[in-house]
Amino acid sequence: MAVSAGRYPVLWVHKAAVDSAPARIDEGNAGDFLACLRAVIHDGAATLIVDMTPTTLCDSAGANALIEACAQARATRRPARRPSPPSRWRR
Repeated sequence: MAVSAGRYPVLWVHKAAVDSAPARIDEGNAGDFLACLRAVIHDGAATLIVDMTPTTLCDSAGANALIEACAQARATRRPARRPSPPSRWRR
């Protein structure tokens, strides 16, 4: 296991990358977060897992960043997974 240094921590387990999402993903940081996800895909992650456990807000810019990262992962034939949202998100 290895953790990448950077703005958004990435835990590597074999060829799987677990990317920790920030507490808030919005217009102000969605581009940076997407760049991080793209870098992880580019670095050869066989599977990308986005851990949104600490995330309390994800606006449309954040949702679009996640959608774009999933599309890129699919285009490179790498699965992208998102754990179930915290119960506080469910209505």
